[in-house]
Amino acid sequence: FFSSRRRHTRYISVTGVQTCALPISTGTKLITRLARYYTVFPVNKCGLPDFKRANRVINFVPVEEAERLAGLNACPVSHGGSVAAYAPNSHKIEMPIKESFACVEQYYATLFHEIGHSLKERGTHSKSGFGSQEYAKEELVAELFSSICLNACGLLCDKAFNNSSSYLDHWVKVLSDDKTLIQKASRDAWKRWQLLNGVTEQGAE
Repeated sequence: FFSSRRRHTRYISVTGVQTCALPISTGTKLITRLARYYTVFPVNKCGLPDFKRANRVINFVPVEEAERLAGLNACPVSHGGSVAAYAPNSHKIEMPIKESFACVEQYYATLFHEIGHSLKERGTHSKSGFGSQEYAKEELVAELFSSICLNACGLLCDKAFNNSSSYLDHWVKVLSDDKTLIQKASRDAWKRWQLLNGVTEQGAE
């Protein structure tokens, strides 16, 4: 569906127009679904000046322990993208430039979050869309994993903590029906921490 420079995306809108070949009855009115297809181009692939980052760069000073911990991950990380993301198919992490983050702690919090995704067993990543139950659980696990890493590196600051708390709170609400959610997500996050550090279930490296 996409090449290195363009992506084909589909947008489906719901309208109340009643003239359609296969209407879906919803009681008093008929609903139609109209599919539109667009070709879009990632902004970081267009060769455009990076106006947004020009006035908000920080003096990034690497944190030795965080760099060491991130280096334990075998998943390749590239910098220069417009968003932070892990691609399961290619098993790669894409990150914005380090200087574009609000603070050093936020950069490492984001990096560890994506590393958390990359440590999920290959081939088991959910194909469900944004907002689904599976998606929400995976986001919780990755964010908890990031918190474990930050704590291990001594990188605790109000901004990173508040961002993480808000993010976790959102996904907890999505999964509010699962009363054992936090326990399951915490267990999975800890397993990924052990995997990153080469620790077996018995505690031996």
